[in-house]
Amino acid sequence: MMVRDEKNRFSVKSEIKEALMELLLEKPYMDITVTDIVKKANVSRTSFYRNYRSIENVVNSIVDERMQFFKQEILPVMYSDNERVWREFLFHYFYQVSRDYKKLFSKNRNNIYSMQNMSIFFLKTNEKMEREQKEKTSSSIHDKYCAVGKMALISDIAKKWANYGMEETPEEMVNYIMGFITKF
Repeated sequence: MMVRDEKNRFSVKSEIKEALMELLLEKPYMDITVTDIVKKANVSRTSFYRNYRSIENVVNSIVDERMQFFKQEILPVMYSDNERVWREFLFHYFYQVSRDYKKLFSKNRNNIYSMQNMSIFFLKTNEKMEREQKEKTSSSIHDKYCAVGKMALISDIAKKWANYGMEETPEEMVNYIMGFITKF
C-alpha cells in the first residue's frame, strides 16, 4: 500500500507541476491561484496542500529538479579545463533549454506571459546556483568567482537565446560560448 501511495503522490505532484506550467502560458505568474492549478490538474485542493505549501513552492520544486542536474552535472564541469567535457555539457544544456522552451513556451512565441514567466525560472535557478556557490568555500579568487562567471554567462546567453526565439541552433550556441569559456 505504501508504494501505491508514493506513486499516487508522485503523480499528483507531476500533475500539479504540469498544470502550473500550462497556466504560465495563459496568464502572469502573479495572477495564478491555487484554485487555477487544482482545476487545471484535476486534483483536490487538499492534494495540492498535501504536496506543496504554495505556488512558489511548486516553482521551487521544478527548479530543485534542475538543481539536481546542477549539482551532479554542472559543478564538476565548471571546474574543468577539458574542452570536450565543456562541449558535451553545453550541448546538453542548450538542448534542454530548447526542449523546455518548445514544450512550455512556444505555443505562442509572442505570448508576453510566457516570456515573463520564463524569466521567473531563470531567476530562481540563478538564485539557487548562487547559494550553492556560497556554500563552496575557497580562498582562491579563481575558485570563488570563475564558476559563477561561467554559469552567469551561460544562463544569461541561454535566456536571451530563448527570448529571441532560438534562431541559432544549439550547436551554434555551443561554438559561440566556447569562445568565452576558453578564456576563463
